[in-house]
Amino acid sequence: MSSNYAGSGTTIHTSSPMLDDGDAPAAILWRIPEEKIFDSLAAIATALGGTNLTWTALTTAGGTKNIAANLLLQGVGEIRFGTVARVVSGATLLVDSGAAAFFNGDSTFNASVFIGFGCAIQNGATLAALSGSTVSVQSGAQLTVSSGGLAVFASGSEARMTTASTLTINAAAFTGHVCMTPIAVPSGWSFGVSGSTMGWDMAGASGEKILFALPFKPGDSLLTVTMRLEGDAAGGGGHAGLPADMPLIEVLRKDVTTGVFTIVDSQVDGVASSPSVTNAATYDAAHDVTISFGPGHSYVANAVYYVRITAEGGANADAGSTRVYSIKFTGLARSYRSSVEAYQ
Repeated sequence: MSSNYAGSGTTIHTSSPMLDDGDAPAAILWRIPEEKIFDSLAAIATALGGTNLTWTALTTAGGTKNIAANLLLQGVGEIRFGTVARVVSGATLLVDSGAAAFFNGDSTFNASVFIGFGCAIQNGATLAALSGSTVSVQSGAQLTVSSGGLAVFASGSEARMTTASTLTINAAAFTGHVCMTPIAVPSGWSFGVSGSTMGWDMAGASGEKILFALPFKPGDSLLTVTMRLEGDAAGGGGHAGLPADMPLIEVLRKDVTTGVFTIVDSQVDGVASSPSVTNAATYDAAHDVTISFGPGHSYVANAVYYVRITAEGGANADAGSTRVYSIKFTGLARSYRSSVEAYQ
């Protein structure tokens, strides 16, 4: 079939009409085998036979054209030369699952945009909230930066929470090291240096106690606290046997209002140490004594934390022989910490 439309002098070649099983005239689909440029909507309606679309309010170029039916666009189409395609108030532009809408170059949205499930900003693309605009994550919604992703706040920008308590950071494991500065130097303890090692020596070896601050922060969960010690650090030949009273490590929590402290947990040196201490030889070698908090001890508000170490004592105790080298702790942090930190 061939058809001429008025004013153009151009011929549109179409194949024969395709009919559905019922041969209903409204179901006629005209195939246009090649791209055509039309000079008016009336010409398009004429070319399609007027069977699939109803056209109203046809005016001269630049006027309003209303399509009072469903319009199916297939293949490649373009809106050119300053033309505006407007979705007016109450209307919806719907991109179904499996479909795609591509916004190239410096394309701009100047309205509210609702991004549904499964939508993605592809590699190399930029989503910019310009001056005066707002990105709103509403109740029940979630903004996720996946593994390997990065949220960057450039110089001069800020991330603002209405209240600090509404900020939740997924717990990250960390290890902290205490710099071994005691609250005070008690009688029976002395700072010792011999060869290439240094630490706090059990100079009295009579059960004296020494106290260190534990930098445990609100929001953290404490997993372990470990002291490392050596029974023959001074190189005097070691112990004749295990001391009757073995060294003890404790974690204390003090209420800052009342000053009252409680023992959170403790561990005595011995078979639970690493490596296990079962005789004088294993005690005289360097080893770790660890308090483990199982699922973790959460920070208690209005409290400060300490590590208290009690020196060896009783039979077989050897004054000045045993040295504590370090105190470390592990936990889960909900505020920024590096994976390994040291504290005064």
